[in-house]
Amino acid sequence: FNGGLKNVFFINKKIYGLTSSLKKECYYGAIVDLSNGMELLKTSCIPVDAGRNIDFNGLGSDVVHHEDKILLSIGTPTNDSKSIKKLAQNKNSYFGKILSIKIDDFEKKKLQIENFSRGHRNPQGITIINNQIFSVEHGPHGGDELNKIKFGYNYGWPEVSYGTRYGFDDEGKSYSNEHKKRGFEEPLFALVPSVGISSLNVCPYKLQNY
Repeated sequence: FNGGLKNVFFINKKIYGLTSSLKKECYYGAIVDLSNGMELLKTSCIPVDAGRNIDFNGLGSDVVHHEDKILLSIGTPTNDSKSIKKLAQNKNSYFGKILSIKIDDFEKKKLQIENFSRGHRNPQGITIINNQIFSVEHGPHGGDELNKIKFGYNYGWPEVSYGTRYGFDDEGKSYSNEHKKRGFEEPLFALVPSVGISSLNVCPYKLQNY
């Protein structure tokens, strides 16, 4: 179990973290006030049939401030569990989503969560350029993505991907890559083979002139 702190972010000079935890055979993710250890948000338990296939390295995560909210990305913590992958399409699950949380809720110690987008595998970076939101995420065996994030849109994981399954997962068969035909948003870029994509940042203005 590779539990622990996955991301740290600041809200009004207070420090919070996204963590992965195990309590009484329940694997879950949580947003924690790091000053006192209080869990402000706790996900439902990972499906028990996933067993050893839980991999919280797949949780991903990044945070960006957007108007009066933060956008927090949370991936699907698995390599090969079909039941965990499906959480990305489950509207009632926080996994495989970009979540929207009002900043004022952190002071109230009661978070009201809205799914900003869904169908994400392992998000690694998120940023805003000219009021447009962009995110990068790890694909499976290949297929890292750069996505333009729009409210209410579905980015397709695990139904579509430009990557392929690993050898231990359905013998390495390809995923469907017919995003538009199946009602999903197409990535701006898909990298095949993948490059192990990580953070996403705005280039400082001084560097843009070189």
